[in-house]
Amino acid sequence: MTPSSTSGPSRVASSGPSRSGALGGLLAVGLGAASFGFAVFVYAVPYRKAVRDFKVARGELLAAKAEAAGRERELTLLRTDLSNAQQAAGDAVANVRSQTNIMRLAMQEQAKSAPPGAVDVRLDPRSLQLTLAPDYVFSSGGAALSESGAAALKALGRSIGKSASRVIVTAPMGKARVPVELKNDFPSIEALSAERVRVVVKALSHAGVPGNLLWGVSTSGPSGEKDGSVGVEITPSN
Repeated sequence: MTPSSTSGPSRVASSGPSRSGALGGLLAVGLGAASFGFAVFVYAVPYRKAVRDFKVARGELLAAKAEAAGRERELTLLRTDLSNAQQAAGDAVANVRSQTNIMRLAMQEQAKSAPPGAVDVRLDPRSLQLTLAPDYVFSSGGAALSESGAAALKALGRSIGKSASRVIVTAPMGKARVPVELKNDFPSIEALSAERVRVVVKALSHAGVPGNLLWGVSTSGPSGEKDGSVGVEITPSN
């Protein structure tokens, strides 16, 4: 009887601490898990934000690189266009100079048959400048062409033909005055200048210069040349 009575209490006494230890272990595990989860949450939130910010920044960087590449392509195309334009401009200028020089030689050859000082031929960088003495082109100080003037303008018009891009005719009168006998026809020096320009333009047109290339400019101001001289500026076509 003694052994059985002693074994029962010992079995009850040993089971109580075992259960409390198990509960404590479970509680510790639960608290540990909760702590770990909270720590993960605490660190995961800023990490996710940092990842999102990184992706946004990376996208912006890629977009910036793509835009820069596009601008570089545009710049390359612009450089190519500029180079081509410069080449074309250089060719055009060279062609103009060549055509101008050819016309200058032709005008100088024609001027040999004119009286000394009647025709002056000058070559500018992109045009040919002719100055015709008034008494060589017109008769009696008016606006009617003289025989020599008509012949000279006819030859000039044939030489220009359609090879010019523009022909400007001027008749600056400077200090010249309208002859007394022509006052009824030309009440002012401006009227005489305008009529001279009209007559020269008409003669060049009849000689073969297209009308859309001819420009007439009348003025009574000084020309830097002999008063009343006729100026013809010829710009060759490209």
